[in-house]
Amino acid sequence: MPDNAARHRKDDATGRLHPVIYRILMGFVGGWVILTISFFVGGPGIGDHPYGGAIVGVVGVLGLVAILILTDFWRIRLAHPGRRNELRAPGSFHDWLNREVVIWDGREPARDAAIMVLLPGIAAMLGGLALAIVFHLVAP
Repeated sequence: MPDNAARHRKDDATGRLHPVIYRILMGFVGGWVILTISFFVGGPGIGDHPYGGAIVGVVGVLGLVAILILTDFWRIRLAHPGRRNELRAPGSFHDWLNREVVIWDGREPARDAAIMVLLPGIAAMLGGLALAIVFHLVAP
């Protein structure tokens, strides 16, 4: 019986992230761009900050580049489905979270892998938002 459980667990591992993870990352980037731009465009906006227009441009370009990179990862995944040249439906996100993900060092529970992938995105969004708030409050 333990042999069957080990075999099922081995077959249940995946080397791919669920598409929801990519959508969440794009949502973080989009949220950061919208919130940051709203600090410099909404209300008094650009008129109060001497470099407000430049900041809006830089944030917009960085956000666009980040979203395009994630979109390219998704397109590469579709173009290269794997060794068997098949692309299986990923199934539900809940089922994916209860599986294992194969990484370089071995196997990792999918929940932990999702946290490891999403944590830098959350940190970047919150850091960028904190910088926008501080700049908004301190800039002349």
